[in-house]
Amino acid sequence: MNAKKQVFFLHFAGGSAYSYDFLKKKLPDYDIQQMELPGRGKRVAEPMVENMQSAIDDYRRQILQRMNGQPFLVYGHSM
Repeated sequence: MNAKKQVFFLHFAGGSAYSYDFLKKKLPDYDIQQMELPGRGKRVAEPMVENMQSAIDDYRRQILQRMNGQPFLVYGHSM
């Protein structure tokens, strides 16, 4: 079985990985990866990041751990 192309979703300010749940059904041909920063959603028990570089480093680590070798897209926005 071939791995699907991936989409890594970065939640908006104040959001969590759950913010993109509605897209899972709309993008069945993609491997949806919902990223989450510490202090949010499933990671609420972890200390929140305090600066942009910490957020970037955390997202980078998550993406590198989840990559499946297929082409990927990173999508995110903020208010």
